[in-house]
Amino acid sequence: MNQTKTAAKKSPMMAFVELVSGFWISQAMNVAAKLGIADLLTEEAKSVDELAQATNTHAPSL
Repeated sequence: MNQTKTAAKKSPMMAFVELVSGFWISQAMNVAAKLGIADLLTEEAKSVDELAQATNTHAPSL
């Protein structure tokens, strides 16, 4: 199905929600990249608390 037909079936509210959600996801990915989260997880899984300590960030916000 082409995107034009799919977009035409969405309500304006749903289109807005998808737009905002996409922005939030891209911002989260940007912050994770800037903090080097992927690099911290290369050898083993870590808890949010460990990641927050390693990146000097607030664990509940991370």
